[in-house]
Amino acid sequence: MQTTHKVPGSSATTWSKYLVSEASRGDCYTHDGNGGRSAPTQWHGPEELLRSYGIDPDKAVELKHLRPLMRGFDPVTKEPIRPVGSDGTRTAGVDLSFSAPKDVSALWATASPERREQIEAAHRQAVASALKRTEREVALVRRKAGRVTRFEKAKSLLAAELIHTSSRLAKDQEAGGIPDPQLHSHVILLAAERQDGKLAAIESKQLYRSARENGAWYRAELAENLKNLGLQIDRRTDSGERYFEVHGVPEDLASRWSKRSVDVDRAARLFRQRYGREPRAGELESLTVKTRGSKSAAPTIDINKAWRAVGTEHGLTKEYVEGLFNDRAIDNQPAVDLREELLAEVSRERSMINAHELKAKAYEVSAGVCRPAEADGLIEELEHSGELLRLEDGTWTMRQLRELEQTTVDIAEAGDTIAGSGSSRKLDRGDRFKVADIPMLTGVFSR
Repeated sequence: MQTTHKVPGSSATTWSKYLVSEASRGDCYTHDGNGGRSAPTQWHGPEELLRSYGIDPDKAVELKHLRPLMRGFDPVTKEPIRPVGSDGTRTAGVDLSFSAPKDVSALWATASPERREQIEAAHRQAVASALKRTEREVALVRRKAGRVTRFEKAKSLLAAELIHTSSRLAKDQEAGGIPDPQLHSHVILLAAERQDGKLAAIESKQLYRSARENGAWYRAELAENLKNLGLQIDRRTDSGERYFEVHGVPEDLASRWSKRSVDVDRAARLFRQRYGREPRAGELESLTVKTRGSKSAAPTIDINKAWRAVGTEHGLTKEYVEGLFNDRAIDNQPAVDLREELLAEVSRERSMINAHELKAKAYEVSAGVCRPAEADGLIEELEHSGELLRLEDGTWTMRQLRELEQTTVDIAEAGDTIAGSGSSRKLDRGDRFKVADIPMLTGVFSR
């Protein structure tokens, strides 16, 4: 999944320290007697711009560069890299957090060092692809001309990526000090390069709106990368059919290592009971923060050893994990008709969906079948064939659904008859059955 968090300027110092701290990142997994290494970090952005800040693009992210950039200043010249906002302050950045599915994290935690590196690489490649998509598709720059505000796409993005490998402790884990494994990347968007070459603050509103589709793109890319390692992917396994799982990872282990997710789900459920609606992005972020414990484990605990012991309890031994890799690309999936799946998703909940939802659904059904870019091509094909219709307000619907909605209007106006070509006819059984096939129209005709 992908979450979005706007980091205020007042938190630049503490947030940058948290991001690069090995204790916060859960990097104790590397200290297994083999010399160890830090979880990978990297910079994203134009090489010329990075070098002007004294940054070697091929080297790890360091606090001496990240801290001033999050404060909004050039690490070398100490000059501001972007102007202050209307309130006179600078936002430290926008944190896009990309989290691997829990079973992927479980597999990573119990795998050999070599397999861990392969899983990390699959994750990093998926994150890089999602970031490129964000740069390419999302309008991240806000421009004002008089009283008119418009949004435009950035020429490039300046960002730092830091991989963390454990979740924050749930409240009931504080005493034990053993966090759950959670492979995830914090991508801190520091600035956007405008088309004229000037740097500007990131417009976070568009990132919140595109979070679901960005997360779905990441997961679809990750699924393909894992397949290329020889892992089998089980598609659409959750109740909402949005997520995939790695075949062979014990479900009870993934559940055991999901304490933070359980806490957040519980808080969201209480929110729905109290307010009668789903929490919005900012509200969900607040719920997430309230359920957090600390992230650092007790210094005397070997988390790497603890994770392997828990994995063994559930049958996920190093030998079993190794057997899940076939060392070649495999595809044990049955034949999949993505066209039919996507069309079914479009009409699953209501008659029309917006462009963000359409793309998110397309990427979600593509996970485990193809790269998400191919899903973009599928949307274009369905629009070209007329099966998907783009309406004047930018929303989308199905041609079949649109025709049946018009039938509904005709029936309502003519009292159970359909007008057309100068004549009218009664609604026959075939018409009724067609209408009943569309979820939003089921029950319209009860007489």
